[in-house]
Amino acid sequence: MGSLIPQQKQPEKENGKPAHENPLQKDNINFIEVTKILPNPKQPREHFSDTGMEDLVNSIKEHGILQPLIVSPRSGGGYELIAGERRFRAAKLNGMKQVPALIRDVSDHEKLELALIENLQRQNLNPIEEAAGYKRLMDEFNFNQDEVAKKMGKSRPVVANMLRLLSLPEEMRKAISYGKISASAGRVLAGVKDLDKQMDLFKKMLQGLTVREGEITSQIGKPAAHTKRVIKDPFLADIEDKLRGALETKVDIKKSGKTGKIIIEFYSEEELKKLKDKLLE
Repeated sequence: MGSLIPQQKQPEKENGKPAHENPLQKDNINFIEVTKILPNPKQPREHFSDTGMEDLVNSIKEHGILQPLIVSPRSGGGYELIAGERRFRAAKLNGMKQVPALIRDVSDHEKLELALIENLQRQNLNPIEEAAGYKRLMDEFNFNQDEVAKKMGKSRPVVANMLRLLSLPEEMRKAISYGKISASAGRVLAGVKDLDKQMDLFKKMLQGLTVREGEITSQIGKPAAHTKRVIKDPFLADIEDKLRGALETKVDIKKSGKTGKIIIEFYSEEELKKLKDKLLE
């Protein structure tokens, strides 16, 4: 930890700029006064878990901040926080006067990208916050879905499915944000165009209706397809649903007699690594 965060304060120039040119070198971590740092207005996270914050406050009180914040110089003086919102809040709750930080001169869209990536890599955004972050990249910086997917290490279908959640009524978006229903359930709801049926299905999901049951229910009353629809064994469907929730990706079980196979999909190298870690656990 000593090599990561030097014990001696790094000097700043009189104009407030860092003393070294490369802000990513480990010996260029600056200790900046908390009062000089303003929160990131482009922070994608809206909800901060009280339990998670309490744990972080206690950890910082005992060990200090082990991972530097990332800040950007402001034209009017001081700094704007790019990444490390939770650590910054916890530092203030602990009454810290200074925090370790890397100083980076970045553009507005890089600030949003860095804040999104940091949240996704450290403590997951809830699905609605994640979808809203993707939409901001598209609206504010004219990214298309393919560009957003590439930036975030996702597949385009994953990004498209996340964006569908934003079309839901506010009550349903809040239910997803607070974990009352899953993002998978939200995608099923987004596919129901009749608002009364959508609300009825939403209420049933709140009472415990599974995603698979919701998918079947959402098909009721729709014109029959030309091809015969195969109804999967409810037992297998339930296993698929649980695996999807645990692995956070599409899972398909194909069974023939007493044998079969489980197909687990991934859409990037990052997702493959996460799947490996989850399965090995």
